[in-house]
Amino acid sequence: MKHLANVLTGMRIVLSLLLIFCKPLGILFLVIYMICGLTDMIDGTIARKTNSESKMGAMLDSIADMVFVAAAMLTILPVLISILSRYYFYIVIIIAFIKIIAYIIGMIRFHHFVALHTIMNKATGLALFFIPYILISKTGYVVFAFISLIATVAAVEELLCMLLMKEEILNIKTVFVVHK
Repeated sequence: MKHLANVLTGMRIVLSLLLIFCKPLGILFLVIYMICGLTDMIDGTIARKTNSESKMGAMLDSIADMVFVAAAMLTILPVLISILSRYYFYIVIIIAFIKIIAYIIGMIRFHHFVALHTIMNKATGLALFFIPYILISKTGYVVFAFISLIATVAAVEELLCMLLMKEEILNIKTVFVVHK
């Protein structure tokens, strides 16, 4: 039971990689995608409830999140590009650019990879999670505009935090730090 959270997180990594081989928005894709989302929601809670929180678990969780996002985007992005205007594609590139700049600044300032687990980043993750279901329902541009707004605010917030926060704040639980 003590390792259950890490097992779920590891399972998310493996299942995320399987998404790449699934038909985008097909039944198998949606089932695996949902399982990945559920494991993301419960692994931290299980770790806290079983007193098995660890730096390794936090690092594994962030890696699993990145693998999941990358695999899902790799699979879903072609569908999104075919449906949405190029305007949204440019917004995604701008948001990714801001996030990358924030990570680079964090590396330079703190000599570690730092990913902030802010409320806005969590809201972005939740909103992005529903993209496949939005694509199936064909609710379209208004929803994507709202998601883009949330993601942009989160990216700018993270950039500002990287620029302005003090090193002492890296000890709080909302921050993930990978030591060299």
